[in-house]
Amino acid sequence: MRIYVAAPYGSAARVREVHKLLEAIDCSPVSHWAEMATDAEHLTDSAARVQRAMWEVNIQCLDTAEAVLVLSEETGGGEMFAEIGRALHMGRPVLWTGPRRVLSCYAPGVVIERCLDDALDRLAGAAKAPREHRRDYMLAGFRGVTCPRCRADDARSAQFADGSPAWNCRHCGAMFARLSVVA
Repeated sequence: MRIYVAAPYGSAARVREVHKLLEAIDCSPVSHWAEMATDAEHLTDSAARVQRAMWEVNIQCLDTAEAVLVLSEETGGGEMFAEIGRALHMGRPVLWTGPRRVLSCYAPGVVIERCLDDALDRLAGAAKAPREHRRDYMLAGFRGVTCPRCRADDARSAQFADGSPAWNCRHCGAMFARLSVVA
């Protein structure tokens, strides 16, 4: 299972250690930015074409991920928040660890884990599940997605017929994505 690790650039060494932990549970880390990072991020020191190439690598890696693991810290992580937004827009599950809480933590598809070990346990279980059930496994037990039709807080992870991610309200049966009722 392909996992993108989103973290502040200054945490690249920690991300490389997390990559080893992911490999130990049969997950493939695709956050190549951390492998290429050498020191503090100084975007003003590089040419625009270099910055664009770095962005493209991040996007390509993120787009191949089946899930995103967030390693939040009290400060930093500006690009990390853009990556999380993209992952949520694409319907990728996001497992959030660390002390920093922002509004994105409470979006449908985000699970706030108590610690990194809990997130790794969830990913290890998902990696063993059939591909079509991995998203459900990662979001199992997740509550708090409000149905835009009936306002019940009892939606569960689902998929539309075309395979795109969705939520299904257990109360009224509505299928919806990105908080808009599809009917």
